[in-house]
Amino acid sequence: MRTVTVEGRNLTMTPEDMVPILQPRIDELNARLAPGHEVEFDGILDDTVETNAALAATMPLIFGIIVLLLIVQFNSYRKPLVILLCLPFILTGAAVGLLVMGADFGFMVILGLYALAGIIVNNSIVLMDRIEIELRDENQSKVEAVLGACKRRFRPILMTAITTIVGLLPLIVAKDVLFYGMSVAIAFGLGIGTFLITLGLVPVLYSLFHGIRWESTQQGQAPRLLAWRRRAA
Repeated sequence: MRTVTVEGRNLTMTPEDMVPILQPRIDELNARLAPGHEVEFDGILDDTVETNAALAATMPLIFGIIVLLLIVQFNSYRKPLVILLCLPFILTGAAVGLLVMGADFGFMVILGLYALAGIIVNNSIVLMDRIEIELRDENQSKVEAVLGACKRRFRPILMTAITTIVGLLPLIVAKDVLFYGMSVAIAFGLGIGTFLITLGLVPVLYSLFHGIRWESTQQGQAPRLLAWRRRAA
């Protein structure tokens, strides 16, 4: 089939954003063309569709490998479960960033979410590893061990998040057509996720799954940290 290829690039919008705008005009043009002639989108749009299909096909296998590696690393099912339960919440920060910055959701944002999930998983592993170290100290209660681990890892995790966000600022400020949405999703997702997930949900879920509780002494007295209780299996 003889083909005439017309290439163009918008400086402010991605190809995925341009399709809904141009599609009605393309349909009108196709209706007026002679039989055997048509206009259609090609190039990066077809590549994006194929890549999304490939990602969807391989994600179950990749997810299973990640779960297996976490179980082998921790030699437990509860710690990997803590991490897996936290992963959906990475969408919170990313969604806030896309809404506030006016960025559009697309293929590059999906890649950014995968990268963000990897960062959050890494920070969660580091935090839980420190909790395990603190729990070996018999001079403090289990709740104090969890809080102590959060305090010790707060600065390293925060500094890692800040340096990553600063590194993404040039792409955000320049509003790069290709990487703007991805950088916004990672920056906001990491900024909010550091406090919401790594320093919030992970210690809470870890304490919940391992029976570590806050308890009060007597009625009318201020609560204090007491010994932990491990639930029966």
